[in-house]
Amino acid sequence: MNFFRARVGNDGAISVGEGFNLLLPASLAARADGMRLEEVIVGIRSEHLKIQRSSAPPDKNLIHGRVEVVEPQGSTTIVQLNVAGDQRLIALINEQFDAEAGSQLTLSVPGEALYLFDPATDQRAQ
Repeated sequence: MNFFRARVGNDGAISVGEGFNLLLPASLAARADGMRLEEVIVGIRSEHLKIQRSSAPPDKNLIHGRVEVVEPQGSTTIVQLNVAGDQRLIALINEQFDAEAGSQLTLSVPGEALYLFDPATDQRAQ
């Protein structure tokens, strides 16, 4: 699982950094609000990340990054991205995917696939 520190906004949005803003589902936003958190640890499983194709309708939860490493694994590909300034994100893409190091890539993640944790206690917002 990928973990990032993020700021919680009043509108159910969380921001990890430039090019990395996510909109929480209403139920998860309410749980984070109930925990009175201004900052959270957001967890994203690598297999929940999908490539955002230009022909697909835009997703609300887009993550923009620069490809660092591409590891073909047969029918899947592991992609390591530099996101939000200088943080590492690992994505498991369920297809053969060829990208060059240094190229830009946009991934999406469903809001229901986000996990939030209290950074002080490691308690999950459930």
